[in-house]
Amino acid sequence: MNFLIEPVLTAILLVLILGVVLYVNPSRRYGIIALFLALFALDFTFTRLFGVYDILAIPGTNWNWTGKLLSFSWAFLFVYFSFLSFREVGFTIKQRPGSVQSAVVITAIIFVFSLAIGFTLTEEMDFSPETLFFYLTMPGLAEEMAYRGVFLALLHRALSAGGDSPYNWWPAIITTLAFALMHPFFELDGWSISFNFANLILPLLGGAAYVWLREHTGSLVFPIIAHNLSNTSFYLMGVF
Repeated sequence: MNFLIEPVLTAILLVLILGVVLYVNPSRRYGIIALFLALFALDFTFTRLFGVYDILAIPGTNWNWTGKLLSFSWAFLFVYFSFLSFREVGFTIKQRPGSVQSAVVITAIIFVFSLAIGFTLTEEMDFSPETLFFYLTMPGLAEEMAYRGVFLALLHRALSAGGDSPYNWWPAIITTLAFALMHPFFELDGWSISFNFANLILPLLGGAAYVWLREHTGSLVFPIIAHNLSNTSFYLMGVF
């Protein structure tokens, strides 16, 4: 039931947000917005469907490798064949001049903050090499390529008016909200509903930090590193 309701709720919230932005934004481009929503639905399906029902799961594994690999693959292929460039989505090692030092500081702060939060929230876990390798690679590669890569670039094309326009930060805000809503933050039991706001607030804070790194450096390198370090820190706190 949650698998059906969560994407519907997420879609309604995103459409409402985009509707308000499009109404007041003079540089709106409806075609790109429709493309963004379609790709978001595709990514949601890949990451949740293959994780919830273990469809095409890799034998002998316990994590959603298939969903994450498909998520990264569609984003990479979309950029390769579409009007976007790899530089535009941040799929480049090159960093903006003068941005590396501050990006390292922010990444370190994210890691320490994640360790502290993980220490207070994470339950005891058993060590697994597969789990460690998954956290060190997949979350950042797949989710950053989609959210701070393709989705952010599409929304910049659709909503930004250039220069110091007040709409330039809407793409960052919308992708951050979409990233947070993508994480399951409520459960249904019959007619009762329970919320886990940590599953909403923490991705919201993390998404805001990752998009700042992306906009600041012009690259996905630091967002990927920070994202994977953050997820790994939660796991390590549960192990040690």
